[in-house]
Amino acid sequence: MNNAVHLDPVLECEQLKNIADTAFWLDGQVARAFGCTRIGYYVAQYKGRPFSDQLDWACQALYYARHKPNYQILSQLVADTILKPLANCEDAIQKEVVRKLLQEFEALLTLGGDTEGAASLGEYSRNALPPQDGVMYAGALRRRAHSIGTVLGPTIEVLNLLRESADVVSSNTNQTLNVASTKNNLYLGEGTTDGYEKVLDIASENYDHFIKSKIDVHEGRVRPKSKATDLPALPVRASPSNIAHLALSLCVGLAVNKPRHWRDSLQQLICVDEYYWSLAGARIDGPGRGSWRRVIASLNSADPLHARLISLIDRLEAPPFPSSLKHSIYKAARTLVGRLR
Repeated sequence: MNNAVHLDPVLECEQLKNIADTAFWLDGQVARAFGCTRIGYYVAQYKGRPFSDQLDWACQALYYARHKPNYQILSQLVADTILKPLANCEDAIQKEVVRKLLQEFEALLTLGGDTEGAASLGEYSRNALPPQDGVMYAGALRRRAHSIGTVLGPTIEVLNLLRESADVVSSNTNQTLNVASTKNNLYLGEGTTDGYEKVLDIASENYDHFIKSKIDVHEGRVRPKSKATDLPALPVRASPSNIAHLALSLCVGLAVNKPRHWRDSLQQLICVDEYYWSLAGARIDGPGRGSWRRVIASLNSADPLHARLISLIDRLEAPPFPSSLKHSIYKAARTLVGRLR
């Protein structure tokens, strides 16, 4: 019997993918995008899709899940949709799917503060499975820069890698903001006057170019500047966490550097930041080779605006990464690499 005959059209894999894309990239609905990929995983099983297709759905679910991280859900995903199927199925796996999964593992390890493990996994992936897709290649370059930068800081090598990453897909707004986020992260981690000035420059340039002209902030509420009724929730096609991180970096840059009219700007930016972090549900990993504690130490807790920013940072810091999840990620990575040999 052909199972596909009995499937509602809205549950077709391509339709689910389109719904997830719209939910995440236009409306910032991370949970809805994640839900679509979980359904897609089981639909792929139901329709007897190749094992690679099923793992690709698992990879997409991981991507959305890490943007609104719940360690229990992430642990369950790795165990139930990757480790168990790998143990029970010997079918071939497309190299591109393996590479995408390893890149997701690298991102998760980075979130968990395991920069050494992330760097090692990224290095293997780049050498053994060079990405064929431009966006994926740009992402690999950026992650390499991030891994090096968390150890050595924003060196010439790191900045060159980030420049190359941005140039690969220069028309991709999300990738541009990815690179800006990495630069800001590394400069924040330096904890120096020059570093904070660089953060202000990078964040201001990107915020003014991509975000500022498209939103209004009125009495603490953020809304589109256009009066059209069918506008997406996000001002640009970028992940909600990238928009939120850009606003956070600009908040810190304003608070530390105190340029002209910084108070008015910071008050608005904190509203913007709180809105997009609430929408994203994301968490922030440690900045570069420094810490958020050091960033907070550069602020004045007696100042009401600084205190509000400190409170926001405290809420956003990623909780400790469970060792069991890290072990599962390493096990899954080793299993995938072993299947390539």
